[in-house]
Amino acid sequence: MKQFLMLRNELKMHGPLLSAALTLCCGCSSAPSEDVAGSDWLESKAAVNNAPSYEHYRDTARRVILGNEVFVVETDMLFDREALLKSHYDDLYVRPTAKSIINKVGGVRDKRANPTDIRYCFSAGWGQNQGTYTAPALDGVRTAIQQAMVAWQGIANVRFTYMSNLDGASCTNTGANPGVDFVVQHYADSSTAIGPFPSLAWASQKLLVPTSGISRLLAIHEIGHTIGFRHEHISAAATPRCSEGGTEGVDYESLTAFDTASVMKYANCTVSSVINGTELSLLDGVGTRLAYGPPNWWWAVLP
Repeated sequence: MKQFLMLRNELKMHGPLLSAALTLCCGCSSAPSEDVAGSDWLESKAAVNNAPSYEHYRDTARRVILGNEVFVVETDMLFDREALLKSHYDDLYVRPTAKSIINKVGGVRDKRANPTDIRYCFSAGWGQNQGTYTAPALDGVRTAIQQAMVAWQGIANVRFTYMSNLDGASCTNTGANPGVDFVVQHYADSSTAIGPFPSLAWASQKLLVPTSGISRLLAIHEIGHTIGFRHEHISAAATPRCSEGGTEGVDYESLTAFDTASVMKYANCTVSSVINGTELSLLDGVGTRLAYGPPNWWWAVLP
């Protein structure tokens, strides 16, 4: 009954937008939200209008993480091949056609192949000195990430499967896939977590946890990346559209109206490492159901 009342409130609050979405697969989520840019989306820094050269963009994005050369843009979005980075750059600056806030590869939504059985495990060495850094303790990391997964499972037809039998030395991307979709791995950064898009190659399917650990709300944001979601503040409806250092998007089409309360939005553009720090919003739920369908409980509460 509680979920049904939340659904009814969604329809009252958002009218035609949600009525249309319901025809496909919408529902309720865990927190109220706005469907247009509000007074809380005011930035002192204007969007960057001049495109950087590709060479500058590439060199700025280049990183070596756990021995692999990769490219990181928008603080926590990783591309494991230069060809993908170049395609992303072209979409932003050379041929800025309409895109979806869910990541796209070759025009197709970047989703997990088996969204109701997304398998993961935890690598070895948690809580131990790694030579150049000390990894955070596993218990806190595991709790935060699993709580984040439960949050996403509550709003859409996605489900994460913990392969605890593979934890430790068997949970690694350095060899053949042991039977998971991504590995939860610690690394040397002090504060930045990174979630892998579904389309990345196996060697880059790492949810990277910094030395400071990861909070539940940050984990919700990074788990959003693992199921394909981009940053909300690159929406074409954002006022202004966020374009920190030339690395944010330009003309993107949202699955929903611009959502200032989304877990996938940074708190502001000038401090790009600060995420919203919110629970999943109403429109996070709508957009995720448009991509993956509603959770199983959805049908149980509908008349």
